[in-house]
Amino acid sequence: MRIARWFLPVAAALSVAGLVSAVPASAGWSARVTATGSVTVGRESVTITPTAVSTVMTNDLYQTTYLVNVTNNQASATFAGSSNVTLSAFSASTPATGLGALLSAVIWPVASAAACTTASNPVPGAVAGAWSDGVTSRAVAVAPGASALFCVRGMPTGGSSSATNSGQSRQNLAAALGSPSGTMSFTPSFRAEIALGNVTDQATADSDPITTSLIYPFRPLTNLTTYYQVKPQNILTPAALCLDLRGGVGATAGSGMGTYACHDIGTDVSLGNQAIAMLPINGASAVQLRVRTTASNNGYLTAGGTSPGGSVTVNGSFPTLAQQQWIPQEVSNAGGSRLQLVNAVSGLCLTAPASADLVTMQPCASDAAMQTYWYPVALPFP
Repeated sequence: MRIARWFLPVAAALSVAGLVSAVPASAGWSARVTATGSVTVGRESVTITPTAVSTVMTNDLYQTTYLVNVTNNQASATFAGSSNVTLSAFSASTPATGLGALLSAVIWPVASAAACTTASNPVPGAVAGAWSDGVTSRAVAVAPGASALFCVRGMPTGGSSSATNSGQSRQNLAAALGSPSGTMSFTPSFRAEIALGNVTDQATADSDPITTSLIYPFRPLTNLTTYYQVKPQNILTPAALCLDLRGGVGATAGSGMGTYACHDIGTDVSLGNQAIAMLPINGASAVQLRVRTTASNNGYLTAGGTSPGGSVTVNGSFPTLAQQQWIPQEVSNAGGSRLQLVNAVSGLCLTAPASADLVTMQPCASDAAMQTYWYPVALPFP
């Protein structure tokens, strides 16, 4: 909460009052007012009220959205005509560190609250910049007693401000946002500035923090010339199941990945449909995952589509195809590296069923079905 008071000669006395109401942290999809601040010019005021629309960044949505209401409380009898109002987004603490140093903001005016949702896209004239440097909107004329609404989209610097997260290198952004705990946070602040003739003042209010959720460090296996048997954590007992290419080592392109009772592979190449290698991709914090098939240039795990429930199949090698770019994130290294496998095209996690069946892509969660252990096998490489 910030309370400040300015004094100017009699007719231009200025005062500022801010009110911040605490709210519990949440998953960020329910809108709520989180803070209000005001500045008084003469006997009237400008008020700023941020509302958090979404505050949580996940592997499948690197975005947050805020709706900010700025009200010109001046009386027309005191100040004739409209005032120019701008909105700035900046860090509540300076200098911005951690997550705050990684984020950018885009600000644009909207006609109604319905035009500022997670499905909204910035309009022409929107102003963008690094959140740590501060970003200021273009001025909007606001009549006495009227309000202006602004939409503020937060995203990783270099990421996409579009509602669909399109046109971004998810694999590289995930590497930047990953943390051992899976979460980081940053408290944004908003400032409304009003210009009334030669008098300019501002009101500031903090809002709900931006947080990341279940985004872990990029951690490919150190031995990239080795095949591994991959065991999802949820089916380690009573009898372990392993990732398994349906149709065996001779399976054709388009065959599905699933789970099956783990083979004792040894050096038996005929059991290579349960042997998977990580292959680095130049210029990307991602790998290809290849099953040791006997088919020529086949066996590369490919995610189907961007919607939850999609399948995983094997196909020829296309390292620039996002569906074949996988981001191994280390959830834990206790008892061996435990990885969740995030696909670059969707940000969804490879998910094992509770019994032998096909795997699917689902939103990442604290779920053992999405966490895998990797055990080296003796099959010759490649």
